[in-house]
Amino acid sequence: TPWMEATERRASQALGALQRGLRSTEFNERCEAILRFAQLFEDFPFGFVVTSAVLKLADVFRTSDNNSIRLEIVKVLEQSVHHVGKLNNVEEIFRRFYAVILCNDPVARSLTLRALASLARVVCNHKDAHHSVFESLKSTEDMEVEAAIVAADSLCSFSPAIMAGLEPQIARMIMALETPMHIRTRLVPLLRRNFGSTSAIARSRALCIQAGAAFPTVEMTLAVVRSLSMLTHAAPVDVSTHTRWLLETVMADTRLAVRRCALDDLLVLCRDGLAVLPPDQLAILWQILDAPQPSLQAAALRILRHEAFSHDVLAVVNGRIPFENILVYMTHPDAAVACAAVSLCSALAEQACAPARQAAVAEVIIAMLGLHGASKEARHMLEHTARIGTAAPEVAAALFSALLLLSGSVARLQGAGAVACLRRLAHAIQGNTSLDEILDVAESLSLPTAGKFVSELISLYATVHVMAHSPASSCPDRIQALIKALADGGCGWHVLLLAERAACLGAHAIAAAAVQAVVGLAAADTTYAYLHGLAALFAAERDATTAGPGLHVAATALAAAVGDADFAFQSKFIELRTDMVEGLQLLAQQELVGFSRRGTGCPADLADIALTFRALAAGWQRLVQVSYDADPPSLRTLEALRLACVVIDCVARGDVSSALLVLPGLQRERERARANPAQVHGHLGLYSAVESLLSHCPTPTSPGQEWRAWLADAGRRLLGVPLAMPVHFFRLDAPTTVQLSISASDRHAAPLSDFVFTVEGFVRHARHSHGKPIHEVELTLASCFVNESGDERILRSVTHTAAVARGGFSCEVGFPLPGLHAGAGAAQVKITATAAMIDKDGARWVSRSSEHVLVKVDPFYRAKKGKKKA
Repeated sequence: TPWMEATERRASQALGALQRGLRSTEFNERCEAILRFAQLFEDFPFGFVVTSAVLKLADVFRTSDNNSIRLEIVKVLEQSVHHVGKLNNVEEIFRRFYAVILCNDPVARSLTLRALASLARVVCNHKDAHHSVFESLKSTEDMEVEAAIVAADSLCSFSPAIMAGLEPQIARMIMALETPMHIRTRLVPLLRRNFGSTSAIARSRALCIQAGAAFPTVEMTLAVVRSLSMLTHAAPVDVSTHTRWLLETVMADTRLAVRRCALDDLLVLCRDGLAVLPPDQLAILWQILDAPQPSLQAAALRILRHEAFSHDVLAVVNGRIPFENILVYMTHPDAAVACAAVSLCSALAEQACAPARQAAVAEVIIAMLGLHGASKEARHMLEHTARIGTAAPEVAAALFSALLLLSGSVARLQGAGAVACLRRLAHAIQGNTSLDEILDVAESLSLPTAGKFVSELISLYATVHVMAHSPASSCPDRIQALIKALADGGCGWHVLLLAERAACLGAHAIAAAAVQAVVGLAAADTTYAYLHGLAALFAAERDATTAGPGLHVAATALAAAVGDADFAFQSKFIELRTDMVEGLQLLAQQELVGFSRRGTGCPADLADIALTFRALAAGWQRLVQVSYDADPPSLRTLEALRLACVVIDCVARGDVSSALLVLPGLQRERERARANPAQVHGHLGLYSAVESLLSHCPTPTSPGQEWRAWLADAGRRLLGVPLAMPVHFFRLDAPTTVQLSISASDRHAAPLSDFVFTVEGFVRHARHSHGKPIHEVELTLASCFVNESGDERILRSVTHTAAVARGGFSCEVGFPLPGLHAGAGAAQVKITATAAMIDKDGARWVSRSSEHVLVKVDPFYRAKKGKKKA
């Protein structure tokens, strides 16, 4: 294909330029050419490019007599270790690097071992590599021994069975008195790879403890503690014994670094769910809280936090230690200890479901935010403040007011997520708070220093207003004054972000005022057209009953500013929204249509309405399938619009039972909103309207008047709900695509009508994509017969699934062409390949990528590549 040919041509040119630099006689030019190979791998991450480049580097590594050149090659391999899995000619690459290991220069041998460590993913099973590491461990040169240790660690990470042969040599070197201490310290971590069997784990643990007792330096003890913890994490055998040994080390050792290392390892085991401490070990942790070192107290409190949801911690707290004694640590002068105590106390209060405790913790947290608001721990305290407010709505209102006033005076809190915490507290109290106090705090701040925080406060105002009331059709004067001050103060970018956030909440009046304030600041014509289109869109959505002409104006302006290529999602969204608004306006007029008073059941003349909304539901579903990069709230907004169209379609057809099947989905959305209030957007208003409509659906025996009245009520209600614009609407990046290349293979079956096509490519992700990792690509190959006049006749299609590895895929697909054979004369068949992406959850996403090839079917079997399909 043209794209693949251009890519190969550019890669060959870049590789040729670097190869000329390698042949230079100037040392500096050769080093510069070698270092540029790392960027070559990033620009062209294809297997044939990586293999060719590494072969050239290996040849230079073998033939050069300058160890500085070899060192630069090793640096390139270490930087590009994530591309090693794409190598093809592994045997030749290994042979060229391994030739240097046989020389007499210990520096060259050390560099070779480090190069093999970078290539460990593909050379881990070579016996020669194992033998070289074993022999280099016996060397008298410290540099070579250290390189052997690095190589052994890398090889064992991909093939743990190697440790079976290296274990005796490592054990002898660790316990030998003549081994230098820095070599011994680096040998101990190799034992964390020795988890092939329970006996090997026991030997490694015993050897580590013996080495720590024989050589009790700080470095050696730290290496022993960390190696044993990593071994326990990799092979969780007898975890309780190891946790007890860690706590005994903390209590017995007097060195602060060793005690902190032991507590940090214990925290990792508890955080990953590998260790549950029994009561006797929890009692030791409570004793550590009396230590004078704040770092030890903070570490112990963090461990207790992860154990807080076990009954043993509650028993210890309720039985031996009063809750007020733990509360004292929240007022500790050290910010790390105070934050850890806040985390523990909030977890205990949440589990105990005691409002008095939660109120006490909330009061202390607000006081600590005023004391430690300028520290890096402020963000964690705000997170626990939001959790307490969500768990105890009765204290959320007081927390909201106190935190709002505090964030206006402590500048560090403004950038630490104070508004996000306030938004979660507002959701906990369902918006039952004063809106004026939010504007009072915003007006008290100085601009443009606090411009970002003021824009976030205005978005918080919109959030509370949407939850407590229906968004107004006009923007309040105080909000307009703040927006104008932001725009005049050089905060136009924050005003534009405010417009996006307000539109995503359904507060289109505030969004329209924000865009109008920055339209005059646009320097480029395209930017001005884009802002003008947004202003028309928000003004139209402010009153959906008359939104038709405004939506057409917005669509035209936005398409002219952005272009059709990057505006596919946005243009389709506005098109469907316009059709839906016109359909709802038609519904709202149903009561004015004449009907028969004698008839019962759904009127037959509603079939056209049902057909219209059925097509709209299918359109919203297709838009979801092509929105792989969209964030979850945007997908839920599209799903809400689809469900509304499905309900109207079912009721207009008289199928009320099918409409009621939507209720479980609405209930799941409400539960998701309660579980994660930080991602709640304005589309919940649409869900509430649909759920309310389903509560009084007409019955099959209801007269036609009731059916028309229900549809009219549905039209008015859905037009009255402000649409929450999806966040993805404002993302204009290039979408995730599948780059395809299709070619006819030389291998084919006996009848020439059976062809084998090679389809390969890779997934090119968008810069800001919220999609889950792509595991498979579903390829569809369609054939059509092309006659001499250029007319096409579709023959057939086949589907094949290819696994995606490291972003790329390659497969061969057998494709029979019925009715064509060698004796039928020359004929052209166009084979078109299209791709769909399948993520790790099995969801299928449509991609607009396609590629085709023209195949001339004749006895000589010639294939010619075609141009890329638009």
